[in-house]
Amino acid sequence: MRFVLTLMSAVMALCFGLVSAHAEKRVALVVGNNSYTNLPEAQQLKTAVNDARAVGDALGQLGFAVIRGENLSRGAFSTKFDELTRQLSPGDTALFYFAGHGVTLGGGNYLLPSDVPSVGSGQESLLARTSLSEDDIVADIQARGVRVAIVVLDACRNNPFKRTGQRSIGGERGLGQTEAARGVFKLYSAGIGQAALDGLGSDDPNPNSVFTRVLVPELVKPGLDLTAMAKEVGKEVLRLALTIGQEQQPAYYDQILDSVYLAGAPSSDQKSPKPNDATSYGEAERAWLVTKDTTDQTVLEEFIRRFGDSYHASLARARLRELQKDRVAAMVPPVVQPVPATSPCGTGVVTASFSSREPCPLSAAEEHSLKPKDAFKECDECPEMVVVPAGSFVMGSPADEKDRNSDEGPQHSVTIGKPFAVGRFAVTFDEWDACVTDEACHRPPDGGFGRNRRPVIDVSWRGAKTYLEWLSKKTGKNYRLLSEAEWEYVARAGTTTPFWWGSSITPQQANYKEKGKDAGTEPVDSFEANPFGLYQVHGNVREWVEDCYGHDDYQGAPTNGKPWTSGDCSRRVLRGGSAEDDPKELRAAARYAVVSDPRKWGFRGYMLFSLRVARTLGP
Repeated sequence: MRFVLTLMSAVMALCFGLVSAHAEKRVALVVGNNSYTNLPEAQQLKTAVNDARAVGDALGQLGFAVIRGENLSRGAFSTKFDELTRQLSPGDTALFYFAGHGVTLGGGNYLLPSDVPSVGSGQESLLARTSLSEDDIVADIQARGVRVAIVVLDACRNNPFKRTGQRSIGGERGLGQTEAARGVFKLYSAGIGQAALDGLGSDDPNPNSVFTRVLVPELVKPGLDLTAMAKEVGKEVLRLALTIGQEQQPAYYDQILDSVYLAGAPSSDQKSPKPNDATSYGEAERAWLVTKDTTDQTVLEEFIRRFGDSYHASLARARLRELQKDRVAAMVPPVVQPVPATSPCGTGVVTASFSSREPCPLSAAEEHSLKPKDAFKECDECPEMVVVPAGSFVMGSPADEKDRNSDEGPQHSVTIGKPFAVGRFAVTFDEWDACVTDEACHRPPDGGFGRNRRPVIDVSWRGAKTYLEWLSKKTGKNYRLLSEAEWEYVARAGTTTPFWWGSSITPQQANYKEKGKDAGTEPVDSFEANPFGLYQVHGNVREWVEDCYGHDDYQGAPTNGKPWTSGDCSRRVLRGGSAEDDPKELRAAARYAVVSDPRKWGFRGYMLFSLRVARTLGP
């Protein structure tokens, strides 16, 4: 009897395309926004609500529990999205569908709620804060541990904020390309820079957009995995668009290793994939995932030969050109005469003064010769970095420390195994704005406190990660967030008291909330540096770290200085306290947790959330 039950369970799982170790759920959030309160009549949509209804009905047939939303404001969307994430469990399949307006800002895609404000030039930050980040939607779904995350966006319409005769916010039309994380499948209604068609002319009687009218029957067709379905949708949408002289070819990005069949796996009499299907877009993307960081030009040339007509081949060509420029020597001979002081960025070795050298990426020999308290910059706009030594310390606060919280214990010994570099200051507006100029970061407000050498504020955890990606790409080096253990290690700098200078605090030592004083930031070089040479590790701005806030205390925490990323990662940790916090929040052991994008969950005002960068050093 047990054998029969086991066999029955396996057959049931196979009907859903993949054998699962538990009772997998399928949950979908389907949203259609036609009406935009603050946009002109010409920017109102006609088919988005009908599209969402049609997709929701199809998903219902496929066994999804469907959460539906129509003409959702930002607040209403947050409520619906929370309903989705609360229903998800590890191993489930999640699908998010959105039909409506969307724009590209700073390299990311944003979906527009029905109450999005009408914005103009220079208000990119306002638009980003009042819209819905595609990256955050995906990350929050993945944080629930789902096996498969599917994102379908029919938001590639013309930019509703395009202005004639002046600079517009976002791209002219369509959404931008964003790489899918592992376990994620993305399908867009149009390719990069293309606009999605609502219909095939003014007399088109079909109530659905061109994309959705093709998508729905393919969704429920047995025997198609996600990649095959996307290809079929793409071919038919392009064919229909060409009948009216338009070009619309849906794009997909596949980072799911297994085949996923929403309407059932193919029967034995269905055709197997053709051999040349190995050169599909999904295959090229999977190959690029393991190739993109190579320094072997032969590997890149072979990739280009095999996938020469794909988008990822163009990325490989760009990577190959970058390597061929050989801007920074990868290796330095063991015995080299020092280059003249007037040319510290040559191919020789500079050891006299890293802090006074011309800002450029460190050579391998320069990096090897670094010692604790050495300082360097790797570009004019890069943060100044200080080398901190390896060492051990006791993390957390003792049970008798004043204002202690339970999540600061138990105290435990942590060993930092090798030196690394950390920003002497929190990242400044000057440094962040270089990323804005390169159109890689959003432009945050300064809250009226000033920019320049003041710390950048209003930065989410995901925004901090975007800045670090830009900085790493610019320098060719591994810039990152500190782990929580590393942060406390460099803040204490060999001390054991609540603050590095002792057990009490005064306004002459740090910037914090005082009675009768307006909370505002100070320049990053205010006050005295700690014994490691770092400024304002206590107060001024809170600083993001890599760790999740997935545990109530330090039981089971890493002891090697690595970030703790197990448990619930919907919240991340901030350290250091800020100008609007009481002194107890500035203690070296004090912890603060918040969702990775606070704006999405209703935080308002100018958040004093910032970052201090770290850099891994070579052997």
